[in-house]
Amino acid sequence: MVSHDRYVDENKIKDYFEKLNQEKITYIIRNNINDEIPGCLKAGKDIDLLVKKEDMDHFRRFMESLGYNGEIHSDNRQFLYGLTDSYMYQNKCDKDGFRVHVFNQLSCKGLLPFWIPLDKEIQKYAWDNKVWNSSNQWWELDKDTMFTYLIVRCIFDKRSFSSEYITDIEKYYLEIHCNIVKSFFGKIFFRYADRLFDLIEEKRYEEIVEDYLSFSDY
Repeated sequence: MVSHDRYVDENKIKDYFEKLNQEKITYIIRNNINDEIPGCLKAGKDIDLLVKKEDMDHFRRFMESLGYNGEIHSDNRQFLYGLTDSYMYQNKCDKDGFRVHVFNQLSCKGLLPFWIPLDKEIQKYAWDNKVWNSSNQWWELDKDTMFTYLIVRCIFDKRSFSSEYITDIEKYYLEIHCNIVKSFFGKIFFRYADRLFDLIEEKRYEEIVEDYLSFSDY
């Protein structure tokens, strides 16, 4: 069966990051599941970026200079601990282009109906250890933070481990520093952290969400 999906011209994405880098805005690509960018992003999908809070106004002006308009992307979300709305930028004149979803913190949907930021130490580590991808010419999360965030998203936001996420989790697992990741897990999952790491090591992904939700030894 022939796919009729349209994909963003990867040169558009490369050109975008070249211009973004020239602006000296502090940013990190939040996630890039299965290396969608630059070559496999479907038209109309978004690129997720973290942008330093103090650079958000600069980023808005930069996006507007490219013809993008930004709107609060809240979906009636409620926030705790100082977390604020994210913004979705779209160029409505470019039907074969991409959107940009921008955040200033790593966050997740808690078990209660609120969105919360990850621990401040994890946020600081992410900014202090961002990695320059010399092949693609952009800044991205380090492997330890990326691995942690993939797990967080699967448990809290997705409530499941999809094959796409598992592929990336297993890729990053080969390169993480276990002591750092376990420290991050402890700040998010508390006494469940060691058990979670064991389940990931054993690739028992289908058990994790239900096992975590039923865990009581806090």
